Amino acid sequence: SNEVPRDVIDHCAQRKFSRANQEAMKEATKKLLTTFASAWSDHGFSSAIQLFDQEAYFRQLDEHVTLIWDSKETAADKVQAKFQPRWTWFSELEEGSMYLDANPMALSKKEKDQVALGQTIWHELTHSVELSNDDFAAGGNTEEYGERNAWNMENHLVPLAILVRMERLASSSAPDVRKMKTRWNVATKRFRELAKDREKPESRTTIGLLNGWFGFRVTEGQIRQRYLSLKPNDGPKKFNQRQTNLLQCAIAGAGEKCWEGAWDISGRTENIPGFGVFDDEGRMNVQIDSSIYVTPKTTPNPCLDDGLLYTPGPAKLDDRTLTGSFTCRMRGVTAVYDYTFTMNPDLMSFTGESTTTCRGCPSAWPKSYTTTYKGKRFVAKN
Repeated sequence: SNEVPRDVIDHCAQRKFSRANQEAMKEATKKLLTTFASAWSDHGFSSAIQLFDQEAYFRQLDEHVTLIWDSKETAADKVQAKFQPRWTWFSELEEGSMYLDANPMALSKKEKDQVALGQTIWHELTHSVELSNDDFAAGGNTEEYGERNAWNMENHLVPLAILVRMERLASSSAPDVRKMKTRWNVATKRFRELAKDREKPESRTTIGLLNGWFGFRVTEGQIRQRYLSLKPNDGPKKFNQRQTNLLQCAIAGAGEKCWEGAWDISGRTENIPGFGVFDDEGRMNVQIDSSIYVTPKTTPNPCLDDGLLYTPGPAKLDDRTLTGSFTCRMRGVTAVYDYTFTMNPDLMSFTGESTTTCRGCPSAWPKSYTTTYKGKRFVAKN
């Protein structure tokens, strides 16, 4: 018979989720799922990940789940929500029931509360999807097997949260690339640990199954690729050039991603006739394109003042070391600066020196002279 037994109707009514208001409750529950997903949609990595297939989860909720508001039921297990498979006496009419400790239509408007319950609903709906794929029957009744998919997916939120903190450092007024790199390393280590967890016999699953059943796509490789391909003002976060450079430097660890951008630089040249010890300072810009170009603009060195003719030259990059030259011409004087700059371990500063060969310089000047440099990454005030 298709008639719903009276005792089942009474059971639903006692829990405040009658058949009549299931649709409204489910719409409110869908909004919680959307709020949870949106909490991870405004970051540099967001376009490279998907926590779940929203349409598939909504369809699962509509077609295979009965919602029951019963705080006593959830309190017994100290959870916000609990999914009961079909073999319990009450669930024989449906594939499963989900007990909620709060009415989703009357939930606090605080986003953190909505995100928290949305995450729990995501976890419990995952069990409903598993049930539709006869997963429980295949794996026995151990907790490790029953929770393996939900736990593995949910535990990826930990390294993602670490990456969010890394991005905040890139946006700070005084960014520390070492701390950013530490966060990246911790996050990637956790991603790899989660991949190994999927290989354990008691909780065996695959990234293919997580994607196929649940629409889950979170991998270290895709996230790394996304960060390293970022362009300024690209994506929902819209990092500026400096922030993009810092993120890519922290992730790449060295190389061109660490050098590109502006640097405050100071130099000291000793034993120049008429000057003695000569100090200059200014800003150096490193541009990475098909070649690497270094354009120094320093003052008060008259050969490098704005408006004078200087030719930036291509540079070579070997991990942390940048070598190259540039030429300055003024009033019959041609100075060629051959430099070597080496990035310090903090990835925020460098040291180096240049050998300058001067043609047309005063006869009392040496044919070449050496300048030592210190540089630090330019950080604009917010």
